[in-house]
Amino acid sequence: MVIWGFFGLILLIIALNDFLFFRIEDEPVISLCVLYVISCIFGVSGHNFLEGFSIALAVFAVTFVLNRYDMIGGGDVKFLFPLILFAEDNLDIFLIGVSVAGIALAVIYMLFGRYIFAFRRKIVLKLLAVRKNKKKMCF
Repeated sequence: MVIWGFFGLILLIIALNDFLFFRIEDEPVISLCVLYVISCIFGVSGHNFLEGFSIALAVFAVTFVLNRYDMIGGGDVKFLFPLILFAEDNLDIFLIGVSVAGIALAVIYMLFGRYIFAFRRKIVLKLLAVRKNKKKMCF
């Protein structure tokens, strides 16, 4: 149960960072990979480790090629690897869920994109202002 709590927390961090800055950092993705190894050690995951790892590598290779042609972001490529490891036997459900979520986000951005980007810009500007004020306070 603790592992799934950390999993959700890391996903939340990645989602917020991706929404605000359009960037998926390496550290949370590596944390997900380490969390998968820990979950395998404690028997929470890893029932078909070799099969899951080979599928994750295959998806990584395909998405890497798609990234070369600017069809998918580099952060998404590296982010899918640990997610597919965690999906294990539920890969078909995972892929359907990711597809439906992607379509829903695309429709939402098409309909409300300008409002979403304006809201995002306000948040980023406030975060940058707070960061700038902290630097001024340091001696």
